[in-house]
Amino acid sequence: MKGFSQDNQITSRPLWVEDGRLFVTEQKLTRDGVELLVEMRPNPSIQLTKMNGEMFLRPLTAGSFKARLKLVHIYQQGDKEIRRLLTETAPMDVKMDNGSLAVKSTMSLPAIPTRGQIMLGLELQPVNGPQGLTSFDGIYLLGEYDQIKGSSFLKLNTLVAQTKDFKISNYVNATLTEVTQKSQTDQQQEGSTTSTIDAETYQKPKIEVSQLEFRFIRVGQEKTATREVFYNIRACVRNGLDQKNTRAHTFKITKFRQSETEETSSVSVKTDNNSCLNWDESITFKYFDCQRYLKGFVQIENKDLGMNEKLEIIVNPWESQGAVARDMRYVDPSEKLILSCQETQRPRTQLIVDGFSYNTLSYNYSVDSMLNLTVTKKVQMKMDPRLLVYSSLANGRAEVEKLRDGVYLLRLAVVQNRDYDTSNTYVTSADKLVNVLSGQINTDITFQTQDLKALGNRNNMLVEIYPIDENKVTVTNGQVTLKNANDSVESAIDTSTGLETPTFVGPVTLNIDEASRPLRMLDASGVSSFLLNGKGTNEASQKFVVKQVVEQGLKVQAEKRQRIQARSEKTQFAKENNLDLISLKDADAQAPLVKALVGSTKLNERLIVTKADLQDFVNKGTLAPALAQKLCAFWASDYLQKMYANKGGAVSQQAVMGLGMSCYNAVAKNPSAFFQVEKQMMIKELGGSQFVKGLNQGLSVGTSFSVSASHSTSKTRSTSISAKFGLSKKFLDLFSIGVDLGYSMSWATSDSNSASNSVTVSGSTSMTVQQNIFKVRVNKYEQCAVVRLNPILFIKDTKSWFGRRDYLGFLNPRLTEEEMATATTRGLMICEGTVRTAPVDITENYYLIAQESNSSQMQDNGDARNRNFFIALRSKNDFNRFVLAMKGNAKMPTTAEKEEDPQVQATKMMEQLFQMSGPAYPGMFLVQ
Repeated sequence: MKGFSQDNQITSRPLWVEDGRLFVTEQKLTRDGVELLVEMRPNPSIQLTKMNGEMFLRPLTAGSFKARLKLVHIYQQGDKEIRRLLTETAPMDVKMDNGSLAVKSTMSLPAIPTRGQIMLGLELQPVNGPQGLTSFDGIYLLGEYDQIKGSSFLKLNTLVAQTKDFKISNYVNATLTEVTQKSQTDQQQEGSTTSTIDAETYQKPKIEVSQLEFRFIRVGQEKTATREVFYNIRACVRNGLDQKNTRAHTFKITKFRQSETEETSSVSVKTDNNSCLNWDESITFKYFDCQRYLKGFVQIENKDLGMNEKLEIIVNPWESQGAVARDMRYVDPSEKLILSCQETQRPRTQLIVDGFSYNTLSYNYSVDSMLNLTVTKKVQMKMDPRLLVYSSLANGRAEVEKLRDGVYLLRLAVVQNRDYDTSNTYVTSADKLVNVLSGQINTDITFQTQDLKALGNRNNMLVEIYPIDENKVTVTNGQVTLKNANDSVESAIDTSTGLETPTFVGPVTLNIDEASRPLRMLDASGVSSFLLNGKGTNEASQKFVVKQVVEQGLKVQAEKRQRIQARSEKTQFAKENNLDLISLKDADAQAPLVKALVGSTKLNERLIVTKADLQDFVNKGTLAPALAQKLCAFWASDYLQKMYANKGGAVSQQAVMGLGMSCYNAVAKNPSAFFQVEKQMMIKELGGSQFVKGLNQGLSVGTSFSVSASHSTSKTRSTSISAKFGLSKKFLDLFSIGVDLGYSMSWATSDSNSASNSVTVSGSTSMTVQQNIFKVRVNKYEQCAVVRLNPILFIKDTKSWFGRRDYLGFLNPRLTEEEMATATTRGLMICEGTVRTAPVDITENYYLIAQESNSSQMQDNGDARNRNFFIALRSKNDFNRFVLAMKGNAKMPTTAEKEEDPQVQATKMMEQLFQMSGPAYPGMFLVQ
């Protein structure tokens, strides 16, 4: 190989590669670039010179070399040709065997040229070759980047032969690093960080995703307030530069999320023959919420292809017919998307109920420990609620649909008519967990009330419907109930649904057997704002109105129960009825009355009342003549004398013996001549009640009295025993009867004389009486008995008409009239002081008395103010007192018979009233 030149200098022989074969395979795409497997099979030769100076190539058949491959990008920029080194391999040791040389290596391109040509550079240096054999640098034109993949024949560029001592390092005039640095500088100046490659000349290798396609599939799991929908996404992937298919590649799909913090759900999907990916998505959303686009993203990843694409999409899960989602890359940036209802003030879905109907199923009754009667009315109620979906992206205001099937809380409250009672006084309420089927509520509702008058009033019904969190309820015996019985029904309301649940109001009269009534929105300001201004505030002025009304009503009822409970105590009964309370449990055995009330006595021992006497009195409830005589002695000599002792006692000293003897002799045959007795059962616990039967009857109440020129003088003192609660109406100065069964009675002593010429004035009122008879089981009670002087003893006797005497003259004249009344009505209440536990059954009567009337053009029969003659009474005794008082009749005498004297007639009526026991008290039963 070594030769000499003409001047006898050693001549070098250059290594030469004129042609060869090239095989390029794209290995993978990564976020850092594309990896190419390049294999060059050059045909190395030695360049020799013939004797005539002609050059020729002598192929090599063996040898070892150091080889390096380079890729050079050539393009024109202005008037300058840019030759930029894209990538190069490290020096490789290659060996030629059997006349074949292969140079094979992986080459990484950080960017792909978008224009210009690609040159392959080869540097080949012999290892341990003959002296004078020099290295080779050559370049070969490959064409555009799209053309280099595959196999091709290489031909040495003529520039190499034309350039003496051609070197690739001299040929290259630019590097890719320069472009990167320049790009970063430009970005810093422009404030951009989107790329580090000159986008006009180079492109990062990437897999592109075409416009996403969406298709609704089906509805999944549904609850009252939520719905799950399934939809399909189709994404076709291509090579970003040459749009080559990526068939049979597996991609990792991270499904739709609305934020990075959401839990991820991934699936591996292989591209089909069209190089497309198909996968199903599901989304659970609040069905009642304001309709809008839910913005989120999906991620498509393939590490082999260097792909990790995050694609933003917007989903409208409420839409099942049109486009369920949209690819944000293809949405006009100027389009105003509905992504937040609050920002755009779009209205929430509005519940609307325009009416209700009901039919009465049954009436039932119960009696509590205070012996108060509760009426229970069960009705079958039907409603057809609807939804106003004004936020619909497809139909706008035209979107109206039935209420979605599911579990709801139906909340009802009955209050007094606002036009008649501005405070909306609470009457009754009902909560019911109901199933809505086919958009309809059809369920039984139970109302309970002790306000019997309100049953017939024209009231208002408040209606609210709330969706329920189904995780907090269960089905027990076919009924929807709370899983935790200790939870309140409010805890099961799903307040996160976005459904606007206003309060509706309409008229109702509970004692009507069947009715169909309209409802209207109590506060329509939210809807009005939207209809007038196109914006919804989404904030109703009033929330949970029924709850507030019920809480206030129950608070009032609780206070009322506390007052009634207080009145059911024997101490309160004794106080209100002017009685001294004696407990036999702690009483003295020999002289209980003396020890408890007067301290000492001068009575003979045989006239002293013992504990055994009182126990027998309590057990029997009747006054034996022997005990009555002892009481005469006690009353005359001790009891009345102890009263107002500072004034000399209630009875004048000279009258003590006369009153005692008169009483002693009278009660020997008839104890009731001087004493009024009643046996009371103080109820502590009931074991239940049973409705026996009901009776209906008419009651005609008439009055006639005399008026004309008259002259009268009168003197009256009275003591009043009052027990009034709630609203009350006064009758005849004898009763004050309330809807809560409270009333008062006045007892009076009077002295009057009158004379007149009469003109008869009369009137009558027709009333209906409903009587309900109950059998009540009493489990625990205390036995008591009451004894007092008979009030008729102190009604003034007109001696000119009949020959009996009264006892007004026995009273101490130093007492005031009020003190006289107090002394004469004072009595004893004897109680055992222990609770009996042997159950007993009692029969109690309840009366409802109402005036017969019909609505007219002037008066509304549903207005409580027009139903004054409405009374609820308990016990036969109270009913008889009422009838006697209402049927009083006084006429001028037509003869000299004393029975026709008006004073006598009034006295007889008063005697009949006073001979009856006092009015019924809560928790107390008059044993007859």
